[in-house]
Amino acid sequence: MPTPYFSFFQPLLCVLPLFRYILRKFQSLPRFSLVQLLPQPQTLAAFAVASLTCLASQRVMLPLGGVARLSAMQFLKASAPHVAVGMASLAAVAAVTLKVERELMRDVRGLSRDKEA
Repeated sequence: MPTPYFSFFQPLLCVLPLFRYILRKFQSLPRFSLVQLLPQPQTLAAFAVASLTCLASQRVMLPLGGVARLSAMQFLKASAPHVAVGMASLAAVAAVTLKVERELMRDVRGLSRDKEA
């Protein structure tokens, strides 16, 4: 019978070979540092702001009693603005990520070009 600790760590053990493979690919870059793989603070801030924005949108735009009592049309009218806020948040996070993480994106594109050659 597996212990709870083993069942928790088992998926992590399965991904270790994948991480080793990824690290070998990135180490082929001329200026590689493991710290470069971490997101920039601006990217993390964009995710935090988007998360809080979506949470506030849910609280403001969706009924407190839940959506189970709404008809389909009422649900669509209530949820459409919330979905629009979520899509705008996704676009903002993508824009910030592409701007801030430009160097990492360039390195990833370089890796894919090396693979094709």
